[in-house]
Parts: sequence; C-alpha cells; structure tokens
Amino acid sequence: MLLILSLNKTLLQNLWKYCLSGFLCGVFLIQAQTGPYPNKQIKVVVSFTAGGTSDILAREVSTQLSQRFNVPVIIENKPGAAGNLGTEIVGKSAPDGYTLLVNSIGPIAINPTLLKVYPLIRKKN
Repeated sequence: MLLILSLNKTLLQNLWKYCLSGFLCGVFLIQAQTGPYPNKQIKVVVSFTAGGTSDILAREVSTQLSQRFNVPVIIENKPGAAGNLGTEIVGKSAPDGYTLLVNSIGPIAINPTLLKVYPLIRKKN
C-alpha cells in the first residue's frame, strides 16, 4: 500500500510539473502574439464564377465575418482550370490566415492525384 501511495505521489508531482510548464508556455505564447486577429482585410477567393451557389455562400459568410470582426472582407472570383486557379492563388499566398478559399473537393483532394504536375504539391526529398 505504501508503494502505491509513493507512486501516486510521484505521479501527481510529475503531473503538476507538466501542467504548470504547459500553462507557462501558453502564457508566453499569448504574450508573443503581435495583436488580435484579424487586424487587416480578409480576402476570400471563390474558385467559381460570380452568381453561383458557392459565390452566394461566400458573400453571405463574408458579410457575417465583416460584421463580427469589424474588418472588410473582399470576395475575389477566380474561376478556371477546374478550380485549380483559385486553389493555386490561395496556396501560394502568405500563410497568415487572411486569404481564405471557397472551393469544391476536386481541386483540393482529387486533382493532385490525377495531374502529373500540380503547382501546390511540394516534392519530398
């Protein structure tokens, strides 16, 4: 019984240390942020023509985002190449969360397996 209590005490001490270190890391990460997101305009790229279902959905969602975050949300329609054009634009943009994509499953999951050269796939060494 004493062995079990000593194991539990050690386990609890280690658990406490891990929780405390995780908390402190979180505090430091929060302080390291430069500011609240979003602090500039958001761009939504729609890989389909204007007036379609995806465009209407993107415009409704962008209106809600703009009202919620008090930043402008811009819609850009980039149809062409079976949705690959818009996907490529978003894939090559800065990974900062200010460029969003509205697209179907094809250009994201299916086209990379069908095409020999796909601009967003990085070769593995």
